[in-house]
Amino acid sequence: TAGYEGFEDLWDPLESGIAPSGAYVASLTCDQRAALKADFQERLGAGTEPFRLGARAWLVAGQVP
Repeated sequence: TAGYEGFEDLWDPLESGIAPSGAYVASLTCDQRAALKADFQERLGAGTEPFRLGARAWLVAGQVP
């Protein structure tokens, strides 16, 4: 899980262009970025209160003989 002080704490790094998700956000126009931010915040139901998000990472590795 990851803890955030509020939605802006989660959103701010995305606008800096860090990681693939940030690069995507940075590539959007101002209007597209604003629409994504509003939709993301609405879907999370996050505001100015602290919250936590859970996540899972799946990894598969293989070898060809």
